[in-house]
Amino acid sequence: MKNILILGCSFTAGSYQSLSKKLSKNVLSLSPNLIPKDELILPRHGWWYFVDYFKDNNVTVIAFSAQGYWAYYQILLYLEEQNKLEYDEIWIQETLEPRATINNYKDISSQFELNDRYIINETFKLFDIDSYLMFSLNPRSCKKEHEPYSLWHSFFNEITKLCAKNIDKLCAEKNIKGYVWSMNNSVMKCEHFTRLPVVHMRTELKNNNLLVPGTSDGLHQTEDGSKYIGKLINNICIDTKI
Repeated sequence: MKNILILGCSFTAGSYQSLSKKLSKNVLSLSPNLIPKDELILPRHGWWYFVDYFKDNNVTVIAFSAQGYWAYYQILLYLEEQNKLEYDEIWIQETLEPRATINNYKDISSQFELNDRYIINETFKLFDIDSYLMFSLNPRSCKKEHEPYSLWHSFFNEITKLCAKNIDKLCAEKNIKGYVWSMNNSVMKCEHFTRLPVVHMRTELKNNNLLVPGTSDGLHQTEDGSKYIGKLINNICIDTKI
């Protein structure tokens, strides 16, 4: 039995459906790009739930909505500092980058110290990091007063690449196997990690009508979309003998 860690953005948090109720005034007061256009289905059955390879293992899923490699590297360094980076494999779902974000250290540490997670079943446990608690310099989601600081796009891109490179290096040093696939363009230049032939997945989901119905921008995959991703990864695991 392996200990496996999965890192991803909101596409890893679960499967989605159309909004079932009106949004609160507090939510509507957020930046337009942070206002949800769909909602998670309970219980949480993300793409990972439909990957046969993960069954009969201990799988921890950490989902960072509206975040990417900056957050992934932060959490791995935190786990290493706490002597909790004890995994046999790490799987990364890449997203649209760059996503320049800094998480609240106290909130992260509190969540992990309390082991405050969703228990999906005997295989999966899920930590869903609250995107409203992060400090964001993403042009699409930052506060108005931070907009002048969000324009360093080339710099943010370079830091994102460094985060990916350092994750690859860290896992090599720790002898942790790594696998990566992407919802958009590939980011990590893999030396230790293995890149799965899954890229531009969000476009593929859109073309197969597997996103929540509505205006495409900001929408996530349906449960059938999660099953679609799971089936692709299942086939890759079989073909490449992962």
